[in-house]
Amino acid sequence: MGFTLVATEGKNFIDREEIIEEMVTVLSNKKSLMGFTLYGKRRVGKTSIFKEVKRRLSEEDVVPIYFSIWDIVEENVSGFARELTTELIEAYRPRLGLKERAKELLDLPAKYFYRAVRSMEIETKIQDDIVFLLKFGEDKKEGKNYDLLIEGVFNLAEHLAQETGTRCILFIDEFPSIMDLTRDGSKEAIGEGIIRKIRTIHETQKNTVLCISGSTRKTMDAVALSSTSAFYRQLLVREIKPLKEIHIRELMTKNLEKNITPEANKRIYEITRGVPFYAQLMGARLERIKQETITIKEIDTAFGDILREEGTLLFREEFSKLSPKEKVVIKAMAVNNIHKPTEIARKINETLANVGSTLNYLEEKGAIIKKSRGFYELEDHVFKEWLQII
Repeated sequence: MGFTLVATEGKNFIDREEIIEEMVTVLSNKKSLMGFTLYGKRRVGKTSIFKEVKRRLSEEDVVPIYFSIWDIVEENVSGFARELTTELIEAYRPRLGLKERAKELLDLPAKYFYRAVRSMEIETKIQDDIVFLLKFGEDKKEGKNYDLLIEGVFNLAEHLAQETGTRCILFIDEFPSIMDLTRDGSKEAIGEGIIRKIRTIHETQKNTVLCISGSTRKTMDAVALSSTSAFYRQLLVREIKPLKEIHIRELMTKNLEKNITPEANKRIYEITRGVPFYAQLMGARLERIKQETITIKEIDTAFGDILREEGTLLFREEFSKLSPKEKVVIKAMAVNNIHKPTEIARKINETLANVGSTLNYLEEKGAIIKKSRGFYELEDHVFKEWLQII
């Protein structure tokens, strides 16, 4: 089977069967329009769950579509709508009689683009909507109605489902990142209004089911978890937690063709904290070790190598996006193992007010979490270890 650093599906799954079976049961029920909200720290396996549920839902009358906000090339509303539109068309392509792949449509000369769209076996009105969504903004003289754009793309999902006699299950990964989307050519985020718009549209739909996920508790509160959020009580909420020690041990036993001492297995769990991605990363590194028996010594050596090599690739860009003050605060927390604003302010010789506002920014970015009043922790244990060596 082997270790993998991409979202797992099928036989690669360890645990998670309960949540997957629940989602498949609810989402395949034709009488239900209830979707799900998944939340949990980064790399804990939310994407894997979405993709495995999508795989199991691939039936004749269900069209599951996975879409990640983090995969958008142009981080504006037009880019979001255009890329979601192509995912919708691609998912329905076998039912529409479209020969070209959806993304190829955008590269076709105008004459062939319109010919391809008009060849689709759907109502002319839906064809017109697709032209509008894919060509939005190309006419510089026209104004840009972003409300109409969002309404168009989410109605497209509903209309394609209705036209083909199917249920569209739309999985949107890292959904709160929609709040960071901007107008074309602007740095002003307008996504909060878009989320409210999506909720209004979705309330009226009969053939489209929405499932969303997010990694940052604070942004998920703003979207679905707090009583003032747009999707509060609109979706079934499930927290995805790290794997238990027994499941990390199962993962290693299943995939690693070496003997691992009980102490070494325990050390793997201590390092990874049950986060599947880090367990997979550790397993892939241990496969390269020549020894047939893995002890704590090999685990610690492998982890050191991971921090220096993979850790730098994973975290360097993430760290570089922080402001200079945010870098100072988070590094002080990691190196000195301090958690309280007063301790941090004293350590870096900064005012308590400035430290407090910086901690708020770090929390919004998902770099730290607020465990209780006046007590903060780094969300990612491996990131914390990496900060200690740079």
